[in-house]
Amino acid sequence: MSPGAPKGTTIGYYARNFADGYRWEIPLRVGYEIADWWNLPEEPEASRAVVGWTGENGNTRERNASLRLGICTIVNPRPGVPVKSFDFTSTLTKAAPFVVAVTVE
Repeated sequence: MSPGAPKGTTIGYYARNFADGYRWEIPLRVGYEIADWWNLPEEPEASRAVVGWTGENGNTRERNASLRLGICTIVNPRPGVPVKSFDFTSTLTKAAPFVVAVTVE
């Protein structure tokens, strides 16, 4: 199982919109910032993220798998400028990216 796209595919973007008008887009690439949330034995983790939560349900137990949510930490290049808003955009691949939480320092 994969997140609907081959490794390296950009399936979406996070964007931080700063108070001074600067917009910083961060690509979400399969195998780097994100991985499939179905954690099958053969499914690799994302190289720029760590697993922050795991769980299971009836479907995952039948397949000797689990579920996982990743944490991808990205250093703010403009720590002195307030973040005005945050955008999350899909590139409309077969993948279905989602965000659970965001913190900004």
